[in-house]
Amino acid sequence: MVEMVIATVVLTIVIGAIINIQIFCRLSFLNADHKSKVMNDASYISEHVAKFIANATGDPITPAASLTGAPAGLCDSALLVWTDSNAGGYLGAGDTQVLYCFNRSAATLRYYARYTVNGTPGHDMTSELIASGVTAFTPVVSGNTVNLTVTTCWKPFPNKYDGSCGTPNNPSMTLRTSVPLLSVSADSGS
Repeated sequence: MVEMVIATVVLTIVIGAIINIQIFCRLSFLNADHKSKVMNDASYISEHVAKFIANATGDPITPAASLTGAPAGLCDSALLVWTDSNAGGYLGAGDTQVLYCFNRSAATLRYYARYTVNGTPGHDMTSELIASGVTAFTPVVSGNTVNLTVTTCWKPFPNKYDGSCGTPNNPSMTLRTSVPLLSVSADSGS
């Protein structure tokens, strides 16, 4: 009888240890997966925007990057960038303006590849979803530099079990970067 009790206790300890290891590994894996997705989204947004800013073109009258010009009600914050589509090296016919549009209520960032063509805003309103889970998109144009702050969260609209953004169950990340407007002169030529 004593042997049976000892065997039951040992078996209970072994099973308990295996269950604890399994739960710990599962939670660690999920937290790492959530953190990786949040970091990847913020990094992807930054790289996507930087790619178009590096190809930006403008002149003293028409800035290469601006924060105004998006349709009212479409975006909570927006970044418009003129790109040198015709490879002329200057702002001219055939160049397009891309639009990055952040919608806070949907926690999304959308990209409009041909927002303005030949001076006509709203030319093509076909958009591409860059990332969901975006809780802040704050571009600031300062001279020949665009300073960008992006905050992403695993679940921007958490339920009572997830916790708010920035908690261990609901990680978030803020990425700040500065991107120079390489082929744009801020000099008015005078």
